[in-house]
Amino acid sequence: MAAGREINRDSHVLAGTALLLGLLFSMPIQAGFLAGLVQDASDGSLKMLEIDVQTGQTTSGSAAIEDCCLVGMGLTAIDADSGRVFAFGRRSSGPQAGEPALMTLSLDGKQVFHVEPEQIPQALLAYDSQSARLISATLSSAPEFATRWISLDPVTGQVEQIGAEQSNCCEIVSGLATVGSLPTGSRVVYFIGRLFGVAEWHLLALDLANGDLTVVAELPPGNPGFLVLDQQTDLLEVMIQTAVADALRLYQVDLDDGLVSLAATHSVDECCLVSPGDVASLDPIDMIWWVGGSGSRLIGPSAGYFALQADTDSNAVPDWSLDADLRLHALMFSFSRLMDLLFQDRFEM
Repeated sequence: MAAGREINRDSHVLAGTALLLGLLFSMPIQAGFLAGLVQDASDGSLKMLEIDVQTGQTTSGSAAIEDCCLVGMGLTAIDADSGRVFAFGRRSSGPQAGEPALMTLSLDGKQVFHVEPEQIPQALLAYDSQSARLISATLSSAPEFATRWISLDPVTGQVEQIGAEQSNCCEIVSGLATVGSLPTGSRVVYFIGRLFGVAEWHLLALDLANGDLTVVAELPPGNPGFLVLDQQTDLLEVMIQTAVADALRLYQVDLDDGLVSLAATHSVDECCLVSPGDVASLDPIDMIWWVGGSGSRLIGPSAGYFALQADTDSNAVPDWSLDADLRLHALMFSFSRLMDLLFQDRFEM
């Protein structure tokens, strides 16, 4: 692992504060809330929850996708700017049972929409806000082992290929992907994977203009749990666990030089088995990661979510279990009561 440079967390906090002033100025300062995309086994619905991080109390949105769904592992993505979450799955019951569906739900829990995509996304799902499109891949099995990168229109389901098909590439960790920009302005999707025959996981980048693939950094040994791009610092936050019964380590990857630095370590009795995909979201003021997972301190063990300090080795914030019927697929932190927001209706249903 390359020696990392020191990270100025004070500037990070100030940057996060500045971005939130517009939201907080017109309303009383309050504790944060989480928006969670959940599968409810009791009625087969896919819906949004608002979660109070201080009490664990949950509130369901007024809309849901019924008779739904077998959501693919890690096949979720969040559009924070327009207040919506995407998920791909197959209808599990009813007259449309077995049919694929690309689903959109508003974070305020009031709107839902679904469309059948022209092709089936696999391995990952990431949202490109500049082009209002989802990025994914389709994978072929042996002997070709070809990867075809695609973009999906979340409203029409239309698919376009990105670049040429790639042979013998790659093993991809399910759900760990995020879209960002290079210094040149080119849009790229960052994901965790490795070329066939390579032992260690790497951070890879795919240029969304031409499909060129580059290796950004080799990651420390272990099982990656989440990957999130910090828009204020241009650092990628990566969580890695060497085994289920071992500590979690939070790393930062500097995208300018590929340096990897250790930000925090959390012992096994503080944690869990982390779920892949969009189940991690940062509170930029208190520097706390809210993460979805199961086991350890979560009662049962059962599925739920917990908090990890982003820049220290201590953990002094609560964790909560969800109802046994609920499975968490995506999670987003906000300082606003999501069910009361007036500006979260920026997409047509």
